[in-house]
Amino acid sequence: MNRSILLFVLAASACLARAGEAPIFADGFESPRAPDCVAGLAPASLQAGDLGPAPGGSFQLLGCLEVANDRGFERSSVAWSGVPIARDVGLTDDQLSRLALVAPGNRQVAAQFSVVSRWGGPLADDTRPIRWLGVSAAARVGPGAPSSYALVRYAAPPVSADPQALVVDESDGRIVIDTGIGRFTLDPAAPALFERIEAAAEVGGEFTTIVTSIPGAGPFLELADGTRVNTSGDGAVVIDPDGFEVIEVGALKAVVRVNGHLVAAGGASLCDATDPPYERFGYTLVATFYRGRSDVLMQYQFRNECSNGDGEPWDDQVVNLIEAGWRLPLSSDGATAWYAGSGDARALENLPGTLQVRQRRGGGSPWQRRADVRADGEAIETAESFDAPLIGVQGDRFVVLQQMPWMRFREPQALTLRDGALSFDVVTENLVLGEGKGLWNFARLAVEPAARAADIEALRADGLAELERGLLWRAEPALLAASRVIPPLGTGQPSAVAGAYRDYLETIHANMLGKQWAAAKTYGSQLWPDVQFNEQFGSTFNATPFENNPNPNYWNPSGAELLEFLRSGEPQWVWDFALPQSWLQTFTAYLNVFDKRHGRSNGATVNSGGFGEGNWHRNAFGSDDYTYNRGMALAYALRPSPAMQQRFGHAGQMVIDRYGIPREDEASRDFFLSRISPERGILQHFENLANCAEFVPGDLGMACHEKLMEVVDELTVDNLRAGMICQGDVPDAAACDWPQTFMITAMQYGFFLRLYLNYDDVLAAPAAAALERTLTSLPAIYYDLGMDPAGGAPQPFAEWAALQSCSIVGNEVDACERFDNGDGVDIIFQNRPHTLSLGMLAHWLDPTVDLCEQSRTLLDQLFDGTERFGPLSDYLGEDSGWYKGAAQVVQMLVYAVGLYETRCR
Repeated sequence: MNRSILLFVLAASACLARAGEAPIFADGFESPRAPDCVAGLAPASLQAGDLGPAPGGSFQLLGCLEVANDRGFERSSVAWSGVPIARDVGLTDDQLSRLALVAPGNRQVAAQFSVVSRWGGPLADDTRPIRWLGVSAAARVGPGAPSSYALVRYAAPPVSADPQALVVDESDGRIVIDTGIGRFTLDPAAPALFERIEAAAEVGGEFTTIVTSIPGAGPFLELADGTRVNTSGDGAVVIDPDGFEVIEVGALKAVVRVNGHLVAAGGASLCDATDPPYERFGYTLVATFYRGRSDVLMQYQFRNECSNGDGEPWDDQVVNLIEAGWRLPLSSDGATAWYAGSGDARALENLPGTLQVRQRRGGGSPWQRRADVRADGEAIETAESFDAPLIGVQGDRFVVLQQMPWMRFREPQALTLRDGALSFDVVTENLVLGEGKGLWNFARLAVEPAARAADIEALRADGLAELERGLLWRAEPALLAASRVIPPLGTGQPSAVAGAYRDYLETIHANMLGKQWAAAKTYGSQLWPDVQFNEQFGSTFNATPFENNPNPNYWNPSGAELLEFLRSGEPQWVWDFALPQSWLQTFTAYLNVFDKRHGRSNGATVNSGGFGEGNWHRNAFGSDDYTYNRGMALAYALRPSPAMQQRFGHAGQMVIDRYGIPREDEASRDFFLSRISPERGILQHFENLANCAEFVPGDLGMACHEKLMEVVDELTVDNLRAGMICQGDVPDAAACDWPQTFMITAMQYGFFLRLYLNYDDVLAAPAAAALERTLTSLPAIYYDLGMDPAGGAPQPFAEWAALQSCSIVGNEVDACERFDNGDGVDIIFQNRPHTLSLGMLAHWLDPTVDLCEQSRTLLDQLFDGTERFGPLSDYLGEDSGWYKGAAQVVQMLVYAVGLYETRCR
């Protein structure tokens, strides 16, 4: 049995050992019985996903999945996310029908499985085993509690009837999605998409039309000069060629995606940044439907795609808007309007012509946030912000409710009832939309029987939780460790380093939510929830958001929080900041010209910082080496998004085009645009390429995979030499100039580790060998030659080198010389703890390296209890949240915490 299989067996055994159950081995099946790792609330009903007792037949436990609820009320909903699966489990596409999810009470729940990524190859290569498995399944979770489910693979497809399975009919040029109590008729050729939305009070009941398509339905736009575009005849809304796609269909869930453009009359929407000009206003709508539900989740991306895509200025193609959003005309006005702002939801018996719940543009002197509810132009409620806005209409049979998440931060936005139509307005007052920027937005339309209006507060809370706290499946530690998708994150055993690390994350997280956003004025749909450059918010405040100078995901704080979710299972680490921040970067901060191929920066950062509405991320300093996107792969894997997948493809195509000069012609490469070297900015582009190669389907994903293999071959031959990372497109054969130590620790090592863990079995032998040698030897070289200038054994407070250049004889290190890192510093300080993670990772990959106990001892000395946060203390600033230094020093520290607890196994 090889080491990977052994790890999987041990992990499965550990998962079951909590209840004293015998292990289920990876090479066989056992008689049917309920896995004892299951705990929590049993599913409540067939409509809630209960398919009855778990099927009989032999099965194999693949692992335990947890879903957590940090809200103060019970939730019963569809949880969906990606979960990691070990390569040696050998899960393939033809086995998806043999999977099931076993819930508490030994019940099978309605579930649907998909391929998010594969081991060692692109999505299009169905001969490769599944690496990240998409799991969508009904879940029931108590207040403030987790539930655990078992992911099992049967020897044969289980017989499990679901009389309430979602049904999709694609006849007559329409797509009809029947969820049991909702029926959605979609017209793939119509920009409004929803031809009709119907609802029934119960399964098998009579359907009533709720939403119907009329002129003006669907996307709409108004420019500051009065130019209007909608589907009623003002301009034109067009679906792009091949712009409609059914992304996923199953018994539990259906997902469709539409790409289109809003075209103003007379060329008013043309972008003249290129010749020939092209249409500026692109949009993407992703609609998700669930079995047994009559609601629809809508993700709406609206874009200003105008940019030359090539160089400064990055702020001369802005556009001024008045209004943009999506309109859903109701078939009946109903009799009662509902709205909620700050307090309880209220009913208006006399239905107004216009009712709007708005998070307005902030203003005044001093500047302050502003929210209001207006009925026929008259303010009936005002506040600084609304935490749980809602709008709706109640008729004789149904109440129709609409919500948007995070409106309190993302001004100016609104929920609107006007002339018998509901709309979610992603722009609702004058807004400057920046060059090559998109606005990411979500909305939920829910239809409930009219009698449920008596439970309006429960519906409101549950709907907001669906949007801002969507239920996620998380692989429990044993399954995660066995998967080897990432290194182990530990077992939760207490230690000084784990305590300091956790306290540090919690403090920064709380400061950001409670202080930094308020002090920096991080409000606005193009700004929230970005981070700052330095720790500047103790007594210093921005007067307005326009003074905010954000820095796009600087050193990847979102990735640090997403890893903590995998470690702890707590939803806050995904939803408070990390996932919205990842969307902000993907759609807004990074240049977004959608599928255009001109320029050199689509999908990458073009500037770090910037001031003024629309020009955040566009008119400050820096270059496209500030992408810092190492956390994006995890953000997507944990919450797969068709819109984010598209952006991975666009960025990957940019990298293919930009780095198109082959190795045999490398002398002709441009130093700034096309050289291939393991340096910060370039590796960030190759992270884009790796995301495309791993997650994007079809020919483009294949092309990205082939380009990634080409790049890895060149880097491993040219730059991974003598067990080190050497800079330069064509490094000196006798010398190796290292990147700065903190960059190796926070970026380069992690990039090469990602490649090795995923692709080691498909790389050419020299490339695989060079990767393995570098990952295991580089830490040992640094421990020997970089930690003590006197050449002694590593000491925790010695002068660890900030930069080195080493001479090479043959293919071995001869000697190393220290240098200033370019910032006037020749010693690393706060970066010491996560630098030790490299030694532990090397030991994890190859125990003969024997750096584990030495690294654990050094961590004990660094975190000796004299300071609460140990050597991380200096990066907390004055009550600051995430910023450059604070994020940089924890990029790999979670692995040191995990490997410390497992003794690097």
